[in-house]
Amino acid sequence: MTEDQLNNARTLWKTVYARDSFRQAQELGTYFLEQKLNEEAPTFYPLLVAIHVLYSRPFMKNYGGVGKLTDDIVPEEYKKLHSETLNFRSWLYAHTDANAPEFDEYGGSANQVRFIRKDGKITHILVTRFKATADAVKNICILCEALQKMTSRHIDNLWSRYLELIPHEDGEYLLNVGGLEQPYVSRAKQFFTT
Repeated sequence: MTEDQLNNARTLWKTVYARDSFRQAQELGTYFLEQKLNEEAPTFYPLLVAIHVLYSRPFMKNYGGVGKLTDDIVPEEYKKLHSETLNFRSWLYAHTDANAPEFDEYGGSANQVRFIRKDGKITHILVTRFKATADAVKNICILCEALQKMTSRHIDNLWSRYLELIPHEDGEYLLNVGGLEQPYVSRAKQFFTT
């Protein structure tokens, strides 16, 4: 494989994964909104975690040489939402940083451990959980839809440049991203049932 082909393969790999992450985040966000979940629902918080992690995944460190998407792909009108979503993922959802930002409604850091004393006894030891609003989830869904369209166009452009390197025989072919010594694609064991 040439250097250009390897760069193309790595960009294609991370862009296809990005589109899939945006799709999954949008699907979960839509489900979250359609179910009109409240904070008491057992799936409320886990869905918020998943939405933020899935959205953020393409922009986070990636081991294996393909790198991550840059923020350049995000439309200007969504830059603030994008930044907040990445930060919330890092500080509040994927991790629970003790030095997370302070919020007035929490009286301090968003991540806290609290003791509840009642009638002279400690009755509970609880954690605070930051909860995004339905409006925030709706906006993340809108952003995910826009990014899916952008990544789809980029994917079409990328894979069509080396279409001739994908064999014509039926089967599954693995896009190689490991190094120049590999071909662009190699025959893969069947994984999908199409």
